[in-house]
Amino acid sequence: MGSYYYLMSSFPSLDLKTAPTVSLRDFIQAVTAQLSEKEASALLEILSDEPSCVKGAAADYLRWDKAVRNALVKLRAGGESAADCREGESIPSAAATAAALMKIDSPLKAEQFWDSERWNYLENLKTGHCFDFDAAALYALQLRIAERNARFRVDTGERNYTELYKTVIDQASKSGV
Repeated sequence: MGSYYYLMSSFPSLDLKTAPTVSLRDFIQAVTAQLSEKEASALLEILSDEPSCVKGAAADYLRWDKAVRNALVKLRAGGESAADCREGESIPSAAATAAALMKIDSPLKAEQFWDSERWNYLENLKTGHCFDFDAAALYALQLRIAERNARFRVDTGERNYTELYKTVIDQASKSGV
């Protein structure tokens, strides 16, 4: 595991409430040029849709993230043992986050809260990782969240939600539910 003093210090700090000035794509391109082939593969794996064989601080985050998602599935299923849950451990802080998410009425506020919780979890994991592979991996994960958060548009989201809700209600009416 190498040290990446210049690389990590050359990227801007990130803030969840501000659109990032560097894209995840540009970050990956720059950082993978500096990493060993093994580390570059590991970084791309961490950012994949279904990561496996992830180690280090990113693995801690991904375990927690999966636990929150699984807890949400169970809560949405009425607390039943949901068959749709992916295997994963139960983490008390994840269950608490899921419970808090379920109490939020606004889809936008729920997404913002979820992003904030993920951001804070990553912030806590960054302790002791300033210029190593874990720092690069955690930065990439936070950058992905910051980019996602910057794309939220209230008017577009409300319009899409209203259209989707209307479609669901219409289909339910047609099927007699």
